[in-house]
Amino acid sequence: MGFFWKANQEAEQRVNEAVNLTIKAITKHLDKNILSVMLIGSFPRGEGIWKERNNKIEIVSDLDLLVIPKIYKETSAKLVEEVKQIEEKINIKISLKIKSLFKIKLLPKDTHTFDICQTAQVIYGENSLYLLPKVYQNDLGTGAIEAIFFNRTILNIENCSPADLTSSSDSDLWRSSYLAAKTMFTCTDIISIYHHRYSSFINERVKLAQEKLEVFEIQKEQFLRDLDTAFKFVFEQPDIFGIEKICDYWARARQYLLELFLIVMHRKNDPNEIFYYPFQPETIHLPYLERIRLSYKKLKTSYTLYKKYNHFKLFWKFHPIIYCRMACLMLYMAIDKDKEEIYTQKALEYFSNIYHLENNGQETRNTWMTLRDNLLELHNLGVF
Repeated sequence: MGFFWKANQEAEQRVNEAVNLTIKAITKHLDKNILSVMLIGSFPRGEGIWKERNNKIEIVSDLDLLVIPKIYKETSAKLVEEVKQIEEKINIKISLKIKSLFKIKLLPKDTHTFDICQTAQVIYGENSLYLLPKVYQNDLGTGAIEAIFFNRTILNIENCSPADLTSSSDSDLWRSSYLAAKTMFTCTDIISIYHHRYSSFINERVKLAQEKLEVFEIQKEQFLRDLDTAFKFVFEQPDIFGIEKICDYWARARQYLLELFLIVMHRKNDPNEIFYYPFQPETIHLPYLERIRLSYKKLKTSYTLYKKYNHFKLFWKFHPIIYCRMACLMLYMAIDKDKEEIYTQKALEYFSNIYHLENNGQETRNTWMTLRDNLLELHNLGVF
């Protein structure tokens, strides 16, 4: 199996070693309780990424493993510790996703589940792909676009420090450049879903975006140049450790993402209008299993909040993730000096609906304020 877009023997050997050692650790601690272990993410697609720095190979992509036990139990602390040791030994990030049979059957019909169904490789135990909900192109609509947009928004705000963009170190430049490139790829996700031609492979989504961009009112020539830069930086030029003029580049990528999202959702970049963005998905026309899926998520989230804050709410109201997404959207749209305060204040109002702040909520509020301040610093640098 070729794990990487640009072949490298050392990188391939290290991934194989990491897979073998992790499987041994899983079987050691879960014994005969394993139904299946699947390799998911970029490696089974052959889209792994490595970079060369100081004559050393750095594996950028995570090793994502989906573990399905016959009977679900809490993850062993010893297993977690052993996986950390493997990470340190091989210098690769390993992500274990241990899902019960019940949760596997209730996975959302989004691009993530679609990718697993299309490209996952069973590396231990039975082939359990039949347990996953079937996801087809027509299942990926505005809900999938919302999910990838908000996931990327949150990741960008959380993972990029303003200090990274003013730092001269290679690692900070790499992190900022990689996030900016992923933002450009998320733009291609939106375009491909909009045209009902989503593919699990990034290069196919990039090609489609190049062909179908004319239907969107954005700067086509500059967008295509920036998309080409992202693809070359991530996949074709392992010796390049950063994108030039990263602040300007990321500012454009962020603007493309927001414009495409608003276009496909038929929204305007206006504070008075965007505040009334639809909160709750229309469930009346969804298949029965999808309605069960949504109800289960509401129950689970409400119960989690109840256990943590002794405050049962929201089951009969909007799902908490909707408020969280709206708050992040407000932060993402805080780009104009005259509207900045309006958006950030609205973000806090949305977020206040998630947790009962009068009951052990101050720490959560402080965390959110830190996130907001981080975004405003990025805004002052011209990125957001």
